[in-house]
Amino acid sequence: MELNTIPLGNGDDGKDPSCGTGWQNRKNFETNNDLVKTKKSKMYGVLCGKHNNLIVIDYTIHKLEKTVIDLSFLKRFHGASAYIVQTLSGFHVYHTYETRFKGWRGMRGVQGYIDIKNTRDYVIGGKSVGCKEVSGNIKRLTPMPDEVFSYIDTGVKKMLRRSPRIGCHYLTV
Repeated sequence: MELNTIPLGNGDDGKDPSCGTGWQNRKNFETNNDLVKTKKSKMYGVLCGKHNNLIVIDYTIHKLEKTVIDLSFLKRFHGASAYIVQTLSGFHVYHTYETRFKGWRGMRGVQGYIDIKNTRDYVIGGKSVGCKEVSGNIKRLTPMPDEVFSYIDTGVKKMLRRSPRIGCHYLTV
């Protein structure tokens, strides 16, 4: 699978796109993919959602006082062959995109520590500086287990009941 990627390098931490604001536009995908290959920058982004047929669950655990979330936990919860990237703040777990994710949009703080990376989002690629591929293969993504979906979906619904405008800019996807 040839992934749609974007070059990163802008912003205080270098995590912002260096290819401008049109990175979500399909007509720029080929150009951005070429930029990632030719610039060989230290960081690149992987487009999420329909743009690559994948969704990423971002476990932001570095601020949690106590947690049981580690690689072995994630492999038990998401599946032994799930593609998992360790980041400076936690883990990214990739799964194949399914229509049941459409209503999730991109959200932060689900269940207090989970960010959902869907269409109109990107994550830092697994071979970028500060990241490490620790499980699975990005070319062989697995479906999200129903137990994981239910856990996250419960948190999404709770957030939307409290504040229905969360992520409202994603309604047009």
